Amino acid sequence: MLTALSTVLGMIPIAPTVFWGSMAYAIMGGLLVASLLTLVFLPTLYVTWFKGVPPAAAISPGSADERRIQGSSRLI
Repeated sequence: MLTALSTVLGMIPIAPTVFWGSMAYAIMGGLLVASLLTLVFLPTLYVTWFKGVPPAAAISPGSADERRIQGSSRLI
């Protein structure tokens, strides 16, 4: 996050120039959108997809999944 922010702030001086302006605006916009997607949208999607259940509660003790996992470790 700090790297993206420093890059956006570093692009501000060249943004008004004719030659590099469009590239600077594209980089700044892309970094800001990607940061927002990573920090806001992705965690929201994760909670929505897994319905807020922590991973430890997803497999109950003694379930078929747990026995399969334990059985596969004996083969190693």
